[in-house]
Amino acid sequence: MRQRVGSHHKLATLEGTMLELSSAIDHLAAEDPSELPRAKLVEQLVELHRQMARLQVQIARRTWVRAPHI
Repeated sequence: MRQRVGSHHKLATLEGTMLELSSAIDHLAAEDPSELPRAKLVEQLVELHRQMARLQVQIARRTWVRAPHI
């Protein structure tokens, strides 16, 4: 039972991160980059990169397969 709860939590966390990433992408897409100060654009792109990196880590943890013991 404990493992099922952990798996559910991992899935919920992954879904939450995907939602955050989707929201960040939508936010960037709604703005005209030529109207943004360069520093603001860089800040938003760095945050998007961080969110994508967190998502990759969570996907890797979720899909990681242990090597067989030899």
